[in-house]
Amino acid sequence: MLTLIIKNQLMNKLLRKIILSLILFGCFHMSGQTPSIMTFNIRYDNPKDNENSWNKRKNEVINLIEYYHPDFLGIQEGLHNQIDYIQKNTSNYDYIGIGRDDGNKKGEYSAIYYDSTKFKLITQKTFWLSNSPDTISIGWDASTERICTYGKFKDKITNDSIHIFNTHFDHIGIEARKMSAELILTKIIDYKLSEAKVVVMGDLNSVPTSDPITILRKELDFGFEVSENKFYGPEGTFNGFENNIEIKNRIDYIFTKNLKILSYRHIDDKRLNNLCISDHLPVLIEMKNKTETIKDDLAILNLEFEGSIPIKEKIKMTLYENTKQHIYEARIKRRCGYSISFPKHSFEIDLEKDISLSGLPNDDDWILNANYIDKTFLRHVLSYEIFSAMGKNNITSKCQFVEVEINSEYNGLYVLMEKLDKSSLKLIDTDSLATIFKEPHIFRETYDEIAPQDSTNFHQQTYPKIKKSDKRTYIEGVRDFILNSSDDEFKNELSSVFDFNNLIDWHLLLLISNNSDGILKNFYLYKADNETPIRFSPWDYDHSFGRDGDNELNLDVRPLNIERSILFKRLLKFDWYKTALKQKWRNLNKENILSLDGLKQRVLMKSEIIRESAMKNFKTWSIDNPRYYDSNNFDEEVDIMLDFIKLRHDRLTKYFDTLN
Repeated sequence: MLTLIIKNQLMNKLLRKIILSLILFGCFHMSGQTPSIMTFNIRYDNPKDNENSWNKRKNEVINLIEYYHPDFLGIQEGLHNQIDYIQKNTSNYDYIGIGRDDGNKKGEYSAIYYDSTKFKLITQKTFWLSNSPDTISIGWDASTERICTYGKFKDKITNDSIHIFNTHFDHIGIEARKMSAELILTKIIDYKLSEAKVVVMGDLNSVPTSDPITILRKELDFGFEVSENKFYGPEGTFNGFENNIEIKNRIDYIFTKNLKILSYRHIDDKRLNNLCISDHLPVLIEMKNKTETIKDDLAILNLEFEGSIPIKEKIKMTLYENTKQHIYEARIKRRCGYSISFPKHSFEIDLEKDISLSGLPNDDDWILNANYIDKTFLRHVLSYEIFSAMGKNNITSKCQFVEVEINSEYNGLYVLMEKLDKSSLKLIDTDSLATIFKEPHIFRETYDEIAPQDSTNFHQQTYPKIKKSDKRTYIEGVRDFILNSSDDEFKNELSSVFDFNNLIDWHLLLLISNNSDGILKNFYLYKADNETPIRFSPWDYDHSFGRDGDNELNLDVRPLNIERSILFKRLLKFDWYKTALKQKWRNLNKENILSLDGLKQRVLMKSEIIRESAMKNFKTWSIDNPRYYDSNNFDEEVDIMLDFIKLRHDRLTKYFDTLN
C-alpha cells in the first residue's frame, strides 16, 4: 500500500507540472470548450409587436441562449420581467445590471449574464452615459437615459480576470453616441485596464463608418477584423423583424482588448414559424486569452475590535477590505460547533447593510471559515462548486479565498462564505410555505438517540422563526410520505415533493465525496415557495475527499453507507431511480464535471491558486498540531485528495456498471 501511495504521489506531481504548463501556455481550459461571449438586443416586451411580441418568442430566445450557451451574455432592452425570465429558464447563469430609469428595476437593462459555474463576479457597476455618469441622467442630445453595465469576473479554475462592458447607445442623439464611446474609453483608463483583458459590447446604434465606432477602434480591437477564422453570417445585425430581407445594417458589436479572437459571427437563427427571434441578430465571438495567469493576490480582510471575540453574542467591529480601500461597520462572534476547540477560529459577521465582499454577491451575513482541520482549504469550496455545476437549480454558498488580519496582525488563510438564508436560497418570503431547515432529522431511521440542540426546535428550522410559524407538521409529513406512501404514490408524487434533479445531484455529491456525515447532517433542506419542491444545499464538507471530519485519513477504506438515510434507502429499491442515477453519473462524466480528469484538474488548479497563501498560513498555524493525525504539508494533502479521487472514481465506475 505504501509503495502504491508513493507511486501515486510521483504521478500527481508529474500531472501537476503538465497541467500547469498547459495553463501557462494557454492550451487548457477547464470547461474543455472555447470561451465565448454574446451580445443580443432581445427587444423590449412590447405587446403591440403582435406576432413578434415577447410572449410569443421568449421560449425561442431561451432556446437560442441555451444552444450557444456563451460564458458571458450581454443583453439590451430587457425589462425586469424579461431579465427574470431569462435567469429562471437558462442553466447556470447569474446576472448583473439595473433598470436605467430608476437605478433599480424600472426601465431597460443592459444586463450581463455570466456562467456562475465557471466565473465568479469580483466587482460590478452601472454608469449612465452622460456628463453625470454616477447619477440617473440623460446625456447630451440623447432621447432618454442610457447606461453601461460593467463587471470584473474571474475564472474559477485559472483565476484569470476579464472585464466586461455592456451598453446600449441612444438611437437619436448623434453627439450622445459619440460622447458615449469616449466615456467608455475614459472608464477603461479610470479602472486601470490598459493591460487587462477587456470586452466592450452592445447595441451601439452606429454603422461601422460612424464616429463612435472610429473612436472605439482607436483603443480596442474590432473582433470582426481580428478574428482568426472567417466571419460567418449576414453583413448586418438589425432586421426590424423583417425575415425575408438581406440584412446589411450593422449596429451591434463586440470589441476586445488583450484577447485573441478565434471566430466572430452574426447568428441568423429563426423561430419555428420562420419569424425572427428578435429585431436584432445576436453577435457571438469565441476567444482565447493572449496571456494566462493562475495566480492573483487574494483579498485581505482586517478585523478591528477591542477585547476578545465571544462565542454567544456579537460585538462591534470595523472591517477593512484591502488595506482600508473599503471600510464597513459590523458585528462579530466566534462560530460554535465541533470547530470551536480548534486554535484557529472561525467567525460569523453581520454587516450593517448588504455589501459585496471580495466580489461575492451583496449580503449582510458572512462566515469566515478558518478551515483549520482541512490543510488543503479546498474541500468546502470544491464540493460546493461541483454541486453548483451539476444542475441549474443547485444553490450553494458562494465562496472566496481571503487572507485575514486581526487588529492588523496576520491570522491566516480563510474561506469567506455566504450564509445560507432566505436571501441566498432565493425564498419567496411572502409565501406561507417558504421554509429552511438545517440538518432536519427526518431521514433517520429513528429519533431515539437524538439530543436536539434546542428542544423547542427539534428539526432545526432556521426560517421562518419557529415562534412565528412552526413547520414541524409539514416536515414530518415529508417523513411520513417517505415511510408510508405506496410504491405508486411514491413514484408519482416524488417530483412534487422533492426537486428530482437536485435530489439526484445531492446523492452523487455524497457518493463522489464519500461524506458519510453528509447523509444525515451537513445539508440545508429548503422550500422556496408553495409551487417549488424541496431542494437541498450541501454544507460543511471538510469530512470528504480522503479525510474524515476529525482529519483521520480515509482513502476510501471506509465507504459511506448511503442507505442510512430512509430516503435513499427507499429510492434505491426502484429500478426507475437507479436508471436515472446511473444516467446522470454518465452525463456528468461526459461534461467533465465528475470525470476523473475533471475532478483532478479542479483540485490542481485551485491548489495552485492558494498554494503560496496556504504555505504562509502554516507559518502561523503549525502543520503538526496534536489535532492532526499526521504532519503532512499542503502539497502532501493535495496528493491525498488526488489519490482518493482516483480510488473513489474507480469504485463508483464499477458500482454504476453493475447497478441495476
